[in-house]
Amino acid sequence: MIELTGADGIMIGRGALQNPRVFRQIATGATEAPELDDYRRLFERFVLLLREHRPERLVLNRVKAFVGWVTKGLVSGAKLREGIYAARSIDEALSVFDEYFDQRNPHP
Repeated sequence: MIELTGADGIMIGRGALQNPRVFRQIATGATEAPELDDYRRLFERFVLLLREHRPERLVLNRVKAFVGWVTKGLVSGAKLREGIYAARSIDEALSVFDEYFDQRNPHP
């Protein structure tokens, strides 16, 4: 589209939060839908990077905000959000993530 229109760039915005493959799709022209493991890797990487730079309390707050955007449209996403919002520690939130993903993908 950049070549066709002469635009200087493109903006992805919040769409990247709901499609962890969006950058790969743009680079390769692929159109496959994100898989559940893509979301799992996104969550794990997000938490890992935050933990390197922020105190645990802030990490948990960011994860709770982030999960609202990312889980929209996922099967049982509301139940996952409910569990994350109730978490009192980042380790508890990670346990909720693991349980959610393991129930939906028992053979990673």
